[in-house]
Amino acid sequence: MKALHAAALAAFLVAPAAANAKGYEIKLDGLCDLVGLNVESPYVSGISLTGCNIGNFVGAVAKLKGAQTQSIVASVNYKHQKQGAYLLRIDYPIVTGGAWELFYTKDGYSESLVANGTYSNWHDHGGK
Repeated sequence: MKALHAAALAAFLVAPAAANAKGYEIKLDGLCDLVGLNVESPYVSGISLTGCNIGNFVGAVAKLKGAQTQSIVASVNYKHQKQGAYLLRIDYPIVTGGAWELFYTKDGYSESLVANGTYSNWHDHGGK
């Protein structure tokens, strides 16, 4: 099973051949043991690898209104949830100790905070 996860991560991180793409493996403390991120700014895609109930996600790097720094904001396919939508916000650039937040909305207008915490950058796969 670990070999399958490693193969999936390798394919995920190698797939975008663009010179400015960056790959990361991060741990969302309290939510996921390992998440693979591919950032080709402004576009972001991700995949949960181990110990995680979130599925794949897509989003963008953006500076949110009132924020001092940029964030990754992504729509999340939360496993086993058929209703509503989840939104994941991760501090960007990726550095250990950065914050993350997971929000839920049923109607697309009002949201509630589901979970939050800090993350650890396990591995940076370079890029420019």
